Amino acid sequence: MKQNIIMIAILVALFFFGLLIYDFSDELDKSISSRSWYAVMEGELARVSFSNHNFVFVNPETDERIPHFSDCVTYRFNRNINVIRLNCNVKGNKIHLSNITDDSITLTLDGDEVDFFILEEEAWNADFRNRNNLTLEEFNSIISFDFNKYTEVRASDVEAITRGDDRYVAFVNNSQTFKNALNVEALRNFANNSSIPVVVIIIDDLTNEDLARLRRLNREIHSNVEDFDLDTILLYKAGDRKLTFIDEIDVYDFSEAESYNIN
Repeated sequence: MKQNIIMIAILVALFFFGLLIYDFSDELDKSISSRSWYAVMEGELARVSFSNHNFVFVNPETDERIPHFSDCVTYRFNRNINVIRLNCNVKGNKIHLSNITDDSITLTLDGDEVDFFILEEEAWNADFRNRNNLTLEEFNSIISFDFNKYTEVRASDVEAITRGDDRYVAFVNNSQTFKNALNVEALRNFANNSSIPVVVIIIDDLTNEDLARLRRLNREIHSNVEDFDLDTILLYKAGDRKLTFIDEIDVYDFSEAESYNIN
């Protein structure tokens, strides 16, 4: 008799546990469903949103749905196990939601944990940290660069520089992006290993009149400030009364920046 009672209690407990596990009628928290979330997946930006029980998972640059989930347009949610079940017949149609903060969430997509962020920039930053195996502290150290270690020159100084000893002149900008930070890191490593001093011109401070002065030394220099690509650093050599183009610093990962050289 006692064993029967225990067995009944276990069955009742399993029944209610099953109800909790298989009940997908909960509302997703508004702090999640009212926003769009971004991640970089296989080198491309992805956006996911859950507004009004609609599941939207697209490449925001093309507005095309992520292929594996292209047939998944609605979902249901179980708050007890934090699982979003997509109403479609694809492998991995149950998405586990975890690590919820004010500006990021983690979704388990087909067995892989992917961090999504409120801001596109944060998604790219996270991808950069992961690809280069950097801690947040290391990343912040790289991104918080300055040019105090270099001699900054004005456009009006360059003609005089070309009449003296050789100098490298780097056209840099103050854009605080990880791409620019990588290029600045490459320039730093190059300068540390160069026998010729490196000076910098801050593009942000240039006027079109300054560029007209510089173009007298090299006609290939842009005539408009807006034409400069802020994702690159232009490197010239000043000497023999001319300004000679050397290289466009355009690196994509930390190891490339550390080993950058023009030779």
